[in-house]
Amino acid sequence: MATGTVMEIMKKLSIGDALIMKNNFPQSGLLQACYDERINPVPYFQESFKHPMTLMSAMFDSGCILAGPRALEYFVPGSCHPYAEWDFFVPAYKESVFDMMNALHICGVNWNDDARTVACYLNDFGKATISRRMLETLATWTTNLGEQSASHLLGRRLCDIAHAYSQRTESFNDIQTFEINEDADGNLHLIPIRQVSVDEPFCGVKSRPQEALKECN
Repeated sequence: MATGTVMEIMKKLSIGDALIMKNNFPQSGLLQACYDERINPVPYFQESFKHPMTLMSAMFDSGCILAGPRALEYFVPGSCHPYAEWDFFVPAYKESVFDMMNALHICGVNWNDDARTVACYLNDFGKATISRRMLETLATWTTNLGEQSASHLLGRRLCDIAHAYSQRTESFNDIQTFEINEDADGNLHLIPIRQVSVDEPFCGVKSRPQEALKECN
């Protein structure tokens, strides 16, 4: 049987079945080579990420593991939906999270989160609405990671928002939502919102023009 044919068969087998097949023919160098290729995770990651070795190196360094349907797919091909999510679990250290987010970004992942949406609204309309919880999270990231690392991961705009929150002179302990305004000189101002209608969308604009969907950093 041709090497390519054996390899295609091996790729469709679960890890356990591939091992059984190899062990049934212990003298076969072809099966050993095909089995070694089957258990190699690099080709599996390469199907979805640009630089699988970079990703695996970051996973090793940060203690990250892959779980969920994508992990099962590696062991049992055909067990998950083609559009299933990738579930990476990282130890609860900001440095580890930063390393993995940075590695995934290098590997082609585009982050689409609420914080970046706020930054886009601020760039496009000169104002945006943001929750206190998000502000405190951003401030914690910038404080613990340092300005350079935080700017690389979050973008300059979000770091400026976090800085404006950290430099506030009033505590506003009872305020859960703020409006961010940018003045003519580019300075950011946080205005507390004491009452917010539940019908209002997160960023305070009912419909967003298509041109506002550009990437903002």
